[in-house]
Amino acid sequence: AAIRALDLARRSQEAMALFAELERRSLRPSLEVYNIVIAGCARKKQISKAFTWMDKMRDEGIKPNVLTYNALIHACEKCEDWKRALSLLEQMQAKGLTPTSATYTAVIAACAAGRQWFRALQFLREMEEKGLKQDLFSFNAAISACEKSGQWMQALDMLQEMQKKGIRPDVITYNMVISACGKGKQWMKAMSLIEEMKFNGITPDVITYNTAISACGRLGQWMWAMILMESMQEDGLVPDVITYNAAMCALSRGRQFERALAMLQKMDFLGVRPSLITYSTAITACAKSDQWTEALALLKEMCDRKLQPNEITYGAAIDACERGKQWEQVLDLLDEMQEQGLEPDLRMYDASIVACEDDQQWDLALELEAERFDMRRADQLSQEASEVDGWLSDAAGFREGFREMDDVEELSIDWL
Repeated sequence: AAIRALDLARRSQEAMALFAELERRSLRPSLEVYNIVIAGCARKKQISKAFTWMDKMRDEGIKPNVLTYNALIHACEKCEDWKRALSLLEQMQAKGLTPTSATYTAVIAACAAGRQWFRALQFLREMEEKGLKQDLFSFNAAISACEKSGQWMQALDMLQEMQKKGIRPDVITYNMVISACGKGKQWMKAMSLIEEMKFNGITPDVITYNTAISACGRLGQWMWAMILMESMQEDGLVPDVITYNAAMCALSRGRQFERALAMLQKMDFLGVRPSLITYSTAITACAKSDQWTEALALLKEMCDRKLQPNEITYGAAIDACERGKQWEQVLDLLDEMQEQGLEPDLRMYDASIVACEDDQQWDLALELEAERFDMRRADQLSQEASEVDGWLSDAAGFREGFREMDDVEELSIDWL
């Protein structure tokens, strides 16, 4: 009872300690105790420990039940190990245990974590075929699988199907479907879903608006992104850094660098701390509008704020300087990158070469071309090495398969 209470309070460390105390006193833990400890490991993504406890309970002669397998499948979902989750489902059925709705929901969630949307939908159908109750959680898990894989049409189908079955979607359901539409570049559908939510009495949250603004941003629909920002504030919601980043992305793609810079200033005024993504997006907005001086000013500003630029940030700044035909600035940025331990990619070298050629700096352009060639050759060799490793691995697998076939053949001969 004490371990159960600790589990409900999510105090898994104390539950483990109490379990150890039972063992110290030579008291045999029950199946329920093992299930609680395994569930605690699952919540903490300790999949190896979860399976170790299962082995331990088997050694004690305690047979796992449905709850044991449910907890283990949940651990697989947390660790994105969908294959092992499916294996556990097969194991429990082979042992005569009947999966429950919770079992299938956990399996669907594991498929979602592994971006196996087709399998997730298959298991949802299987639930119905076996007469198991489908609920909000099973549909949300299936929609999550569709969202992670960008299957927006399937996500919409699932939303309609659950409503036909009388299952009321929640804000999480809609957020995932809106996200799926965003990934599928269906920004108008994403916006209409917000209206549908409100019509159905479901209140959008910050995540809802962030996801919809991001959907608009993907296609540079900056005006609609701004309208959504106004709507969320009218609904009493406060935009966070993710909101501003998504809106700034829309402004960047819509070549609205002045609005992007104004938004950056607004963040400061409202006390919302810009992130690395914020500055990288703002610099990209400047690059798209050929504003290299503004891009470099932002790069300096973020460094002053102790934000470390990454490859994306430098890439945007280099792009801005190349567009502005500032070859010296481009080379300075390349050097600065390397001093920071960052590796320029082929695209950055291309921009640098173009900048030098535009100003007739032929010697520098040739040097950069040579460096680019070396990098490309190194990438090709690395790729070829990976392909060889894969081929050797496949070959080893074939050899092992032939050995197994030989073993089967020998057994067959012995039996005859």
